[in-house]
Amino acid sequence: MGVQNIALRLTIEKANRLTYVTGFLVNTGRSIAMLLMGKGTSSTFFRHFNSWLAIFIGAIIGTHVMDYSFRYALIVPIVLTLIASGILFWTHEVEDD
Repeated sequence: MGVQNIALRLTIEKANRLTYVTGFLVNTGRSIAMLLMGKGTSSTFFRHFNSWLAIFIGAIIGTHVMDYSFRYALIVPIVLTLIASGILFWTHEVEDD
């Protein structure tokens, strides 16, 4: 969750000091409201939509992997988290607000 919070802070917008899902839901709702009022951009909405879609697809794939082999179910998320951590470490400088 910490890596995901840092990734969101660096890639989407300044993250609120909320839990991961609550903050993500708030930012998604805000982007939808701004888009409906004509003040937001569709690219911001689609970034949030794509993130929710990735979470949904990950849940489906994770369920199928666990059905196939419970022993290896966590290997894919661990590898992807290590890759994301490495990319964030080498490409961004994390600033604390």
